[in-house]
Amino acid sequence: MAQSEINIAIGDKPPEVYFKEIAEQVNGGPKRYGGITDPEVLRQNFEENCLPESLLNGQVPDYETFLAERRRLMALRIKRWFEVL
Repeated sequence: MAQSEINIAIGDKPPEVYFKEIAEQVNGGPKRYGGITDPEVLRQNFEENCLPESLLNGQVPDYETFLAERRRLMALRIKRWFEVL
């Protein structure tokens, strides 16, 4: 989920456009979406939110494929959490 001001900035842009712009932002480009300007912070944010890093490389799958990958990442995150209990 994006903060409302980020959601407004994204508007109706397709994911392949705004993920490219986010990748540019963390590599010295114009600041368009929030305050993340460091590539490592963005990678950590993606990991924490179970988003595939491939999105930043311009590999935007169809929605069903995205959901399947996100479910896989969420399951791995939950598994790691249970392992430390």
